[in-house]
Amino acid sequence: MMTRSARCIVRLSLLSVLVIGLATGVWASNLNDFPPIDDDSSEAAADFEFDQREYTSPMLVPAAAFHSDGGDPDAFNFYFNYGYIAGDGDGTSTCMYAPLNVPLGATITYFYANMFDNNGTLDMSVYLRRVNKDTGNSDIMASVASTGADTSIDALYTSSITEPLIVWQYAYFVTSCIHDDFRLYNARVYFDGP
Repeated sequence: MMTRSARCIVRLSLLSVLVIGLATGVWASNLNDFPPIDDDSSEAAADFEFDQREYTSPMLVPAAAFHSDGGDPDAFNFYFNYGYIAGDGDGTSTCMYAPLNVPLGATITYFYANMFDNNGTLDMSVYLRRVNKDTGNSDIMASVASTGADTSIDALYTSSITEPLIVWQYAYFVTSCIHDDFRLYNARVYFDGP
């Protein structure tokens, strides 16, 4: 066990090393200098970053991107062998959401959803929404819905998009409520530009 004076000496020693290191330039004073990068690698990194920002239509939102809205977080399953989400079989439904990151300045032309509805009573709907960053108001931009029971995967789409231009004042997302007889495979947005 160290005595009080020994702990004080250790602390002062560490402080001295830090001050001397900073004063002599052993450690960079600008955090942006870490890690040191040679000229060749910084040019490659810039090109790589630029390439990563290019988007092409369509923008796909897979079923794995959807999360529970918190109402009944355990009322769905993701079937990774098949790539869809569905109700858990307890007779209830749960609502889901997923972010959508379409580039600013793009204009949405079509909204699609691949779904399976084997329920003759309830219809499944998928919505494209946006929320204003300043007011918190949310708008439905587009929706697709199944009608009646079907035994195959449907690709439903609409070209009727309200306010289709992507602007910075809004965040965009996709929502749906999943029942036991519903499966959601993906949603996708086709867009022009920027």
